[in-house]
Amino acid sequence: MASLDIRNDFVEETPLHLLVTIYHSEEEFRPACDILFAHDPQPDVNLGDRQGLTPLLIAADTNQVTQDPEQRLFYLIAHGADLRARTSEDKDVFCLLANNKTLSDQQSHDIIHRLLSHLATLKGCSIAQEYKKHYLPHRGAILTLSTAAMAGRAKTTSLLLDVGLDEAINNSIKPRDPTTVLDSAISSAARSRHMHLDLLAAYSPGAPRARALAAQTVYDPRQGPPTRAAEAYTGLPEVLRLLRARGAKRACELMPSSHFEVSSDHPDVWDITQMYWLGFTTGTQPNRERWEGFYQLSRLPSVGWRERVIDSLREMYEVDMWWPDLAMLEASINLVNKRDKALASGTVPMSPTLPSDPSTDVVDVELLGQMLRMLITARHDADDAQTTYEIAYDSTPMTKWIRIREGRKYDRSPASLGEQIPEVELVWGDTGFGLGQKRVCQVN
Repeated sequence: MASLDIRNDFVEETPLHLLVTIYHSEEEFRPACDILFAHDPQPDVNLGDRQGLTPLLIAADTNQVTQDPEQRLFYLIAHGADLRARTSEDKDVFCLLANNKTLSDQQSHDIIHRLLSHLATLKGCSIAQEYKKHYLPHRGAILTLSTAAMAGRAKTTSLLLDVGLDEAINNSIKPRDPTTVLDSAISSAARSRHMHLDLLAAYSPGAPRARALAAQTVYDPRQGPPTRAAEAYTGLPEVLRLLRARGAKRACELMPSSHFEVSSDHPDVWDITQMYWLGFTTGTQPNRERWEGFYQLSRLPSVGWRERVIDSLREMYEVDMWWPDLAMLEASINLVNKRDKALASGTVPMSPTLPSDPSTDVVDVELLGQMLRMLITARHDADDAQTTYEIAYDSTPMTKWIRIREGRKYDRSPASLGEQIPEVELVWGDTGFGLGQKRVCQVN
């Protein structure tokens, strides 16, 4: 053939592109490539497809467990592949390695270090000098750091910071979007934690749950195969601590005057709306101690975060997107009354939490108190409830029927006939909060 760089119609791939994809094993890859590179003229190893992906970049992200991205990369490098190639989205080889879901954190760290060492040896410089000169100036660098952080790759993230990305740690990830690396890592940590608790809740406590944990089948599959997903779940809290220690900030800290919405992924919102439904509690959730920093970072900035959370909960309750779990209400009332009694007696300093109880160190009791006051004042259907301001100076106990959710998501009990909504009386008076009678309302 006059040229081996013939392209297909849509993706504009050449035969070399196709050989590097996930469809060919290591046993096929090298012998077939040897035939291509024996051709005269040889294929263009640095030709990009429609998305700017060169064979080297494709090799970095081959995500089948039977394939060896490192072997493919260095084979292509030996045949002239450019390590500085970038996709049309400005992603470099390190970004694609950080995204490779079959590589462990240690593997992605080692391959990136080996590639940088290869370049540094050729230029007679350090790996940090090489990275800062040829990679750091491009937007793909911050994408690489964000990708590694969101995948819970603590060792890889640390390496990237060490070679120069600590200088750009608070750069926005996308144009015209203030989201920072720390913001993205927090969101990824939330999703990983939620998925783990949800998948775990589907198994009965005891032996079934223990077997599921041992098989690593209860971790976010979006992070990769079971072993990689479990590693990401463990690594994400460590990544958050690492980023914060290296000076990472959230967008709301960098632009405090801007308005930022509270999403349903916020841990305090999610705990109130989902945790008890899955059969766990905030204070006794699995691996609670790992997630303390996650709660703290999610509550930044410290001023006004509770009000935004309460506004979000109020909106969900008033449009029937969420009803509080009865178990959550009972636990919240117990914590709030206990805290208020201790404050009134002067036995503990003013605090939004209960520091004397280790099981509640991730629970913000002040937020729970505001949530209870919101429920007793929220307008629902034709209700004409008082506002929080109106009842602040009213000593008369308030009673409000509120809709609740009973049972759990994975209960095996048969469903009742007809759509019935349970309600309970929420009482607020001089002695604190309490629950009264229950009733069931039939929905027409």
